[in-house]
This record gives sequence, C-alpha cells and structure tokens, in this order.
Amino acid sequence: MAEKDDMIRMLNDDLTGEIEAILVYMEAHFLMEDKHCPTSLAMLEIAMDEMRHVQWLAEEIAEMDADPELTPRKLRFAGRDLEAALERAVGLETGAIAQYEAHIAAISDAGVRRMLAHIRDEEEDHHKQFVGLLAKVREAAADR
Repeated sequence: MAEKDDMIRMLNDDLTGEIEAILVYMEAHFLMEDKHCPTSLAMLEIAMDEMRHVQWLAEEIAEMDADPELTPRKLRFAGRDLEAALERAVGLETGAIAQYEAHIAAISDAGVRRMLAHIRDEEEDHHKQFVGLLAKVREAAADR
C-alpha cells in the first residue's frame, strides 16, 4: 500500500487530471454555437462536477500538510469540432476511471479510498453521458 508521499503524489495526479478535464470541457462549451444544446449543457454540468472533485482532492491533500498541485497538464483541445470534443471527453473519462481504480487499489486509507471511489463512480456516469452524446452526434452525421 502507498506511503503518505505516494498517496499525495497520486492525489495530485488525480487533481491535475480533474483540472485538465474542466478546461477541456469549458473550452468545448464556450465554442459551441448553441449554448443550450444537450451537448453544451452536458459539458458545462460535467465541468462543474469536476470542480467539486478538485475541491475534495485539494482539501484532502491540504489536510495531509501538502500543497495541492494546481498546474494543469499540457492541454489538448478539440476546438469547434463537436465530434472531436466528445471523443476527447470520452478519452479523458476513460483515463480518469482507470487512474482512480489504480489509486483506490494502491491506497490503504479507507476515507481516501471512499472519496476516490465516489469520484470514480461520477466519472463512470460522465463517461456514459459522453458516449451517448457521441453516438447521437455520429447518428445525426450519418443521416445527413
């Protein structure tokens, strides 16, 4: 099981992943022409969920007398391409789920494991939403 320094490193990895997702999802929301379409609203709502995850992770790290790492990873945006934005979102959620699973398995602290499992469960819901929206976008493109 992870020592405290390893646990802090893992939580900071999770934190920077959440920040990346927020920025990617907000960029997609900002660039969509119809801010009230289901995809745009999903991007905004899920970005807000990710903001809660940032809060929980940063607070946990701070409680361990460590500094939360708030510098985002190198970002890769999708621009105005709706299908590419959803593919990017699906990829981010898939990666986050796998990372949370690995961190849950490596951390012995029951409270931290519960928090990470809760976040992972929300990421699974986000993944399902994005997969469903991507399918609709592809279906609509095929109908044209």
